Amino acid sequence: ITEDVVGYEARAYALATEPDALREVREKLARNRLEAPLFDTARTVRHLERAYEMMWERHRRGEPPESFRVRAG
Repeated sequence: ITEDVVGYEARAYALATEPDALREVREKLARNRLEAPLFDTARTVRHLERAYEMMWERHRRGEPPESFRVRAG
């Protein structure tokens, strides 16, 4: 994650030219794939489906769009 295009380019260059930095990123991703909610596809699908249901319920009640959170579970 970077703040701007210049930072993105610098990070991309560093990963392309510094094998140790690239290895660290790959190892971190491999660890996170087993633990982080981002990689839990079934959970993500459940939450996304629930969000769609909540939006549809609001629409059927004639309520305007509104920010909301899908509770974990």
